[in-house]
Amino acid sequence: MRIEKATQADVRDIVSLNKQFHLDGIPEFRWDKESWISSQIEDGNYLVLKVDPKTIYGAACVQLNSEYVKSMGHTDSDAYVEAIAIHKDKHNSGIILPFIRTIIDLAKSSEKGKVVGESFVAYEHDDLIRKAGFTIGENREWYGHQYFVFWASVSDLERKYRLRK
Repeated sequence: MRIEKATQADVRDIVSLNKQFHLDGIPEFRWDKESWISSQIEDGNYLVLKVDPKTIYGAACVQLNSEYVKSMGHTDSDAYVEAIAIHKDKHNSGIILPFIRTIIDLAKSSEKGKVVGESFVAYEHDDLIRKAGFTIGENREWYGHQYFVFWASVSDLERKYRLRK
């Protein structure tokens, strides 16, 4: 398995992965739209986990652009996990760990102090997110759907995943 920058050839596979977490009733739900994913790949924000050149088991969109991250309500010292999806047959397999390690490395190399993200309550991933080392904030609401912000310092994540060199 390897993690690499996504290419335009990966768009349809990423759309398929991201459709697993589609929520109805949100007009601005962009995370499973081909055009949005394509633009994020073009900007260099998407990573894919491949087991071979044609099989993608996971995808993650990580925003490091300070202006974009600030527009999402975070600070310019945050790395923002915009989306992450693992193939349904690989849930609970530990396959997310390489993504977490890669996100930590990206955040550190970009001199970010925190990794932040948001998750809809309906996904029921709060326990997984806590076990991964993140703090979870209070619930908020967007288009009638509850969500929460999660965060962790890069240094705390490095310690947890023993990534310090």
